[in-house]
Amino acid sequence: KQWYQRRVAITAGVKVGKTLTLINSAAKDAVVPMNFGIELLDSVTHNNIELVANQGAKIRANSAILSLNSPVIHHMTTTLELLMIDMEEFSEQSVKYFVEAAYTGKLPVVSGEMFRDLNKIAHAFKVTWLQISCFQMFSEFTDGIPDILPPYQDLLFVFEEAAYVLSKLKERNFLEVALGKIATSNSKQMFIGKYLAGIETLSDYHLDMVVELAGAEVDLILLPLREQFVKQLGVDKTVISNECKYLLEHCQLSLCSRYSPYLFQQLFDFLEKLAEESTEDMKWVLQLHRKSASQFEVAQCASAILDENSNKKEKSYRLRLCVDTTA
Repeated sequence: KQWYQRRVAITAGVKVGKTLTLINSAAKDAVVPMNFGIELLDSVTHNNIELVANQGAKIRANSAILSLNSPVIHHMTTTLELLMIDMEEFSEQSVKYFVEAAYTGKLPVVSGEMFRDLNKIAHAFKVTWLQISCFQMFSEFTDGIPDILPPYQDLLFVFEEAAYVLSKLKERNFLEVALGKIATSNSKQMFIGKYLAGIETLSDYHLDMVVELAGAEVDLILLPLREQFVKQLGVDKTVISNECKYLLEHCQLSLCSRYSPYLFQQLFDFLEKLAEESTEDMKWVLQLHRKSASQFEVAQCASAILDENSNKKEKSYRLRLCVDTTA
């Protein structure tokens, strides 16, 4: 009788916080992800809060089920006693997928665009199991890309998702999976060449990822840039884009100076021609050349010191060996 009276009070309009207290006490042993039953989404009495998506679309859901999945929503509904949650950053469909995941305990099969939104929602509302599921789905998709002649569009998708997670969510786990796939499929040259064709649209995060992908193989970056410079020289007004400057400043140009001196010199010949009409660009080219040459000289000195120390150790070892043999 007491339980029935409480239930009547709840449906009569008692605050959401009290509703949660009762339901949570009954479901204190519930561990998410859990299948609460997708059929509950159609219940008028169960769905006591509104999620407001993009363009004002409203999705009703049960505050207790969402709270068990998300500590953020738990705070909003239990502590702040909110009846409406602002999710206008996300599309209506992506919010529906999020609610479906919370109710069923499973990550729905979604498109690439929806995957990004769902992963972002999982992080924004701190749904740990959903974050893990999104990463697993991403990893499985990446693993499924063939190592032999992998489609560029598939590699582009995983690279862009990794860039998004790195820039917006500040996590590197997606990046490591994406770069690992491109490297193991021997597609670095193909991918970087095509990707840098649209260098003017790339952010610093994207360019940093290209530098990390190339690593010591700096020629994978310089060869596509050289082709672009050749095309640019046929234009009346030539400039060196900020993206090109950023990329050249952050890649290991000194390695090119050491192992591909011809490519290094050719690159700077093109840069000087492109900078002829701009004093600022010419100053930048000279500074970059000086910096790269200086790094190369430092590397040479370090290598010489290491060789000298190695020779000294070898001579010392031989001397001890002779003494031991004589004794």
